[in-house]
Amino acid sequence: MAIRFPNDLLDGCDTTSALKLDGVSAIGQCIVTAGQHGTFFLQQHLLYVVLDGKVELKIGRQTVTLHKNEMILLRKYDSVTYDKSGDNKTGKFESLLFAIHDGILREFLDKQPIAQLQDDAPSIHSDRLQPCGMSEQFIAYCRSLEPYFIHPDSIPTGLLKLKMQELLYDVADCSSDILRQMPLLDSP
Repeated sequence: MAIRFPNDLLDGCDTTSALKLDGVSAIGQCIVTAGQHGTFFLQQHLLYVVLDGKVELKIGRQTVTLHKNEMILLRKYDSVTYDKSGDNKTGKFESLLFAIHDGILREFLDKQPIAQLQDDAPSIHSDRLQPCGMSEQFIAYCRSLEPYFIHPDSIPTGLLKLKMQELLYDVADCSSDILRQMPLLDSP
């Protein structure tokens, strides 16, 4: 059975916590110590970030493996099969799953210079899925979210919206390829 992302996020991982924005999961944290596999149906765009271990993702006929400190942007309405495995030494798998809501994305894109968004970079419509490395700044941003998962229901909506905007700026700074994919997320 497929997990609907982000609505069923908490059902997909025994050690998951989620930060909710307007009653819906916006940022999910998953930490496991054993292999885990399943299927997501993406109801929102997903930025999948691996902080430890690795995950193999299959979308249609394409397969991509994300290792520690890599990320990928996936378009909503896709079905994604995943197979997680822990680090060879510790057995730990850790990831963050960011639901990129259209309103927050549009607000961010409206502030970007058009020249930055137009280029011949691979697009989300490309036949090739490719992971992107994470900068030290973006890794630090991801780690800065850890305290929020201790009491996720006490995070003010305004702060979470600000953290989502910070996410988009950090990702854009980290990966010009993902930045150029963002305007295409709502394209048919």
